[in-house]
Amino acid sequence: MREKNAIQSLTPYIPTQNRPAIKLDANESNAYLFDSTITFDNMAIHLYPDSNAKALRRAIASFHGLDADNIVVGNGSSEMIDLMIKTFVEPSEVVLSMAPTFSMYEKFSVTNGATFNSVSLDDNYDLNVRDFITYAKHVNATLIILCSPNNPTGKLIPRADILKVARETDAIVLVDEAYMDFSDEASSVKHAVAKYDNLVVTRTFSKAFAMAGARLGFMVLPDALKPSVMKVKPPYNLNSFTQAAGLQALKDPSWFHAHKESMIKRRRALDGALREMGFTVIESDANFLYVICNDETLGEKLLAYDIAIRAFGTTPASYRITVGTSEENQQLIKALKEVLS
Repeated sequence: MREKNAIQSLTPYIPTQNRPAIKLDANESNAYLFDSTITFDNMAIHLYPDSNAKALRRAIASFHGLDADNIVVGNGSSEMIDLMIKTFVEPSEVVLSMAPTFSMYEKFSVTNGATFNSVSLDDNYDLNVRDFITYAKHVNATLIILCSPNNPTGKLIPRADILKVARETDAIVLVDEAYMDFSDEASSVKHAVAKYDNLVVTRTFSKAFAMAGARLGFMVLPDALKPSVMKVKPPYNLNSFTQAAGLQALKDPSWFHAHKESMIKRRRALDGALREMGFTVIESDANFLYVICNDETLGEKLLAYDIAIRAFGTTPASYRITVGTSEENQQLIKALKEVLS
């Protein structure tokens, strides 16, 4: 059976096959949210889950200060992004993003028959918003995806710039805020969704809530867009176990805030140590660091120490390093010093 023409140029997204002792390549959390085993009391697993996840949406709304009616939940924020493309982008219409950014935006676009375009970030890995808007108009973008803080650079896009894109283009502007929990919530545009009919925000529990294995995400969207999304969203798309885990995660925000502050402290320490060793490090608002060096085999060398980081195959070489525990970071620094010597 012949595959679709659109996907012939794509390569599979293949995570690390063998899990190393120190895994710093996937931006996973290094802390466990729950003090004990998660309990699922009185769960009727013989029945389909609540298709609208009403209790979970109310809890998310309370945590973020949002309206539950404007929240849709799903299997990670990735499902939400895919759902937006399925709902609003016709075949051959343009999805526009920036480069470098999360590679799955292109895969979701192409597999849904859309044309994917990107605008390169400048030499400081910032988005030139004026040039971006000009290009968005030139290609008549239907959907714009902006990742803030950006994966893999970790840099925020200024809130004012994002809202400028929403105001000055005819596109739907989807802002992927998967890593915003590690930054300043004042930089989020989640509350601006109530004022912009073309603005959508996606968030995830995979990072700061340490629930990557649960696959839980959500999006905040305006009243004008939600009816169309609900036509396309699969029924029962979020299972009962994940809904229950999400509710438990939101019961005690103190753990979340403590984990966030701990990660920021470790991020700063790791940033300083890497700079001292001569690496170029991009200032990050996420739970990872984007590092540039002249060694194209650094990732392979670290695997000999049972440490995995994410390589991007660029020139000069660039790597994304998840901030680990204090012990993991020390092991990384020790290994790097040995490799460099």
